Amino acid sequence: MTKVHKPLLAYWVILLAFVQILTFAACAQNISLPSESNWATSGSNVYRPSGNVGIGTATPAAKLTVGGQSLTGSEATSLLDLASTWNTTGTPTALKLDVTDTASNASSLLMDLQVGGASKFKVDKGGALVSSKVTANPVAGGDYSFVTGPAVAGQAGGLFLGSGVLKGSGYNYITLDTGWGDLEITSWGGLWSFAGAGLSGVTSTKSIYINSDQHLGFSSSAAVTSAADTRLYRDAAGILAQRNTTNTQESRIYNTYTDASNGEWLELGFQDTTNTAVIKTNANGTGTVRDIVINGVTLASSGSVISAGGAAILSDSQTGTGGSGYLYWQSRSSMQSPVDGVIQLQNVANTDFNRLQFGGATSAFPSIKRSGAGLQARLADDSANTAIEASYVKSGTYTVATLPAAATVGAGATAFVSDGSVVHAGNSGTVVAGSGANFVPVYSDGTNWRIQ
Repeated sequence: MTKVHKPLLAYWVILLAFVQILTFAACAQNISLPSESNWATSGSNVYRPSGNVGIGTATPAAKLTVGGQSLTGSEATSLLDLASTWNTTGTPTALKLDVTDTASNASSLLMDLQVGGASKFKVDKGGALVSSKVTANPVAGGDYSFVTGPAVAGQAGGLFLGSGVLKGSGYNYITLDTGWGDLEITSWGGLWSFAGAGLSGVTSTKSIYINSDQHLGFSSSAAVTSAADTRLYRDAAGILAQRNTTNTQESRIYNTYTDASNGEWLELGFQDTTNTAVIKTNANGTGTVRDIVINGVTLASSGSVISAGGAAILSDSQTGTGGSGYLYWQSRSSMQSPVDGVIQLQNVANTDFNRLQFGGATSAFPSIKRSGAGLQARLADDSANTAIEASYVKSGTYTVATLPAAATVGAGATAFVSDGSVVHAGNSGTVVAGSGANFVPVYSDGTNWRIQ
């Protein structure tokens, strides 16, 4: 064995220590390092041309591996603490990861956050978010899931959250339900659900669902705490109700709507002053009040009621305005009650009336016909006179001076006079004269009144 001289050995130890100090000093001062060093410089930059860098570990498995941190007690030191000050008109990025994906497995990840070696939150290379809170049916508080693609409406995937995930002030939350694209909004114990093609492209039997003990309310105020003055409820299966305690309600269906000052609508509701149900049309501005048709019967805007085909009409008049109430047939006769206890029959021009038929329109039925100021008993087809049967006929009693003109009443009219100048016996056919005290039956020959 070669004997080493102790002073020489000490010299080499001191020399090696100096080389190590010089190497670290060169890194700090950006001076040239010996070619054997693992660090290189480029201007003011220091880098490693190859290999991995470890902090807290001697076996870094990645380009940069940080390990060895162990917090105990009340320690709260961050494993990674980055700070930057921005004072620029540019658009900086605080943390940037750029991967050139020439070819990689479909399950490759851009980020994987783990606890105890178990993944808790991932971002795959397609940009989808995958969390450990994913469940097949996320209903537990805090559960949610992301499908294997971006959550985009209309695709066969999306965002699914369990109850209580997106919360407000502790009493409401939003739930994106399992695989059907449903959106549920729960507030104050009620459930609202919006489902179907509108969210995910999945066909559903419901588009808006509200829990049966809840209502859809509208308020005049933007404040979320303001009371709704217009409310829609489900009273029972297939029954939609608009109600608000004892406040009268009104529904409107518009025909035209330009703005709040110009439109036409159907009004259905109650008058709050009279407790009267109202069905009518209304209009304002450039709008026009329209007719209403119910099963073929027209309720005209003028106040008329017109039956199917316009045959029978109830109206204030035949023209639909003014008057005292008519029942008439379009372009035909009408019946009016001008005062209580009186019924008036007249033609469409309100100038005459022909006859009133009983039972039918042929000669097998009777009618009463107006003839001037008198009435005739005629066959229904107006082909001939017909009889009137009675136990007796009572003629009117006149004085000779008050008898109507014989030409007016026509030949055949009969009457009694109370002041005949002669008695009836022996004077039949004589023109009657007055100024007497005799009751005499008389008849008209069309020119004179004569004693029967």
